[in-house]
Amino acid sequence: VGDTMKRIGLKTLQIILRTQDVPSKVLIPQIAEMEKYNQNESGLKNALKSEYLSGKNGLAFVNKIGSNFYIQPNRFFTDMAEDTRQKMILTDVPCHLLNQATKEHQKSFEEKLPKIVMWKLPFTRNAFFEVHKSVVMTDLSTTQTKRCETDLLVEQTRLQMALEAYKYDNNKYPVFQSELVPKYLTKSILNPLTNIEFSFNKDTGEIMLPKQ
Repeated sequence: VGDTMKRIGLKTLQIILRTQDVPSKVLIPQIAEMEKYNQNESGLKNALKSEYLSGKNGLAFVNKIGSNFYIQPNRFFTDMAEDTRQKMILTDVPCHLLNQATKEHQKSFEEKLPKIVMWKLPFTRNAFFEVHKSVVMTDLSTTQTKRCETDLLVEQTRLQMALEAYKYDNNKYPVFQSELVPKYLTKSILNPLTNIEFSFNKDTGEIMLPKQ
């Protein structure tokens, strides 16, 4: 929910920037402040920990059931913890390196997942949790993809603010990002998905993104 609200806020701000003349003295302090938006790895890690604890608590009822051939909660909770650990590792991976890192983690993790064969379930150790594990712990990338999409939106918005502040002061857009440094930006802004400087239209100020 928090991530969705952040995206709505950023997109709304972009519309305001493109349709209203906001004084540069208002925009410049906010550009630096907004940089904190994409320096939130610890917040994401805490959210992943909470997700793990929530899932574990949600299945707490099984602790009242004695372990047997079909239900072995300790083994499952160990796998849940490993899944969370893998997601937290990916949180530290830069977005432009995420695809390869995710593939490597996904391959490693999926090798540990059971191949569910329905007719074999009556003969499968810890069958209850093996089925549950195959459903809820197979995608390591979703959270990280959303993180990078949000980082992209944050950096776009920061650059748009700098471009509009420059235009307010100079009645035109700059030709290169370097013209925004150091008054409007401390350094040029990179696209987090490519690790390359954003490009923009010098006549309209529109930020151009590479085609996916």
